Amino acid sequence: MISVPELPTDFKVEIIPPKKVSSQQLNAIAQLRAQSWQHVEVTRPNEPSSTNDWLEPLDHDSHLWLVSWQQQPVATARVTLHPDISKISDTVFFQAENEHYSVPVASFKRLVVLPEYRKQGLGKFLMLSRLEKACELGAASVMLICPDTRTQHLVELGFEVLSGPKKGILYSEINWTLMRYCF
Repeated sequence: MISVPELPTDFKVEIIPPKKVSSQQLNAIAQLRAQSWQHVEVTRPNEPSSTNDWLEPLDHDSHLWLVSWQQQPVATARVTLHPDISKISDTVFFQAENEHYSVPVASFKRLVVLPEYRKQGLGKFLMLSRLEKACELGAASVMLICPDTRTQHLVELGFEVLSGPKKGILYSEINWTLMRYCF
C-alpha cells in the first residue's frame, strides 16, 4: 500500500478527473509549466513558445493535480492510463523498452513545482499521490522519464532505472533517465 504524506494545511490540493478540467485550471497549469521550465534551453522542434503551448491534448484525458498556496497555484502533475505504450507522448524514448512494461501502463508527466516552493515535500506528495491513483485505476506499471538529478529520489520510492541517463533527448542541458514502477 502506498502511503501518501499529508501536506501542511496551508496547501490546497485539487485532483481533477479526466474531462473535468476547467479553462481556468488549464491556464494555471500552463503557466506553472512555463514558469518552471523558462530557464531551460529548448532543443526540440515544436516546443512550447507561449504559455498556452504548454498544454497537450492528453491534459483533457488525464488526472491532473493542482496544488495552491494562498490561492496561488504552485505545483502541478499529470497521470494518464494507457492500454499500451504507443499512446504515450514521447514514445520514441520508450520503443526499445516496450517489453519492460506490464499493461495497462500509467505515464507520469509534467510534475512541476515553482522554485520558491521546492524542498517542502510537494514533489514527493505529487509522486506518491499519482502512484496511489495509478494503482486505483488498475495500472500494472508506471513509466516516466526524469532528469537524472531526480533518479535517486525515485529509486528510494520504488522506481527502477531502465535506461539512461541520455543527454539532450528533450532539452540540451539535461540528462534524462527512463524509469519504471511495478505494482
